[in-house]
Amino acid sequence: MQSSNLTRAVLGTLAEAYPIAINLNALAGEVHCEPEALHRHLRLLHDLGAVHAKGRGALMESAALTEAGLALVRRHPLAFDPGSASPH
Repeated sequence: MQSSNLTRAVLGTLAEAYPIAINLNALAGEVHCEPEALHRHLRLLHDLGAVHAKGRGALMESAALTEAGLALVRRHPLAFDPGSASPH
């Protein structure tokens, strides 16, 4: 999956669950991505302030959308529809 599509799928899926955090493995299944690749992508979104990653040290266990991430999704709702990034 392209990085831009993965970003849309992740932010859209997290927006649907907001403010609840989603387990990394469950999120990987939702967005059709390997957990390791998703971990790297979520780390970037965390550094940008769109996602709050939870876990111990370098081990990310779950992620939730931040208020800044939610504001981004609300400004561009069609761009972050989780179904629109489906690889099918």
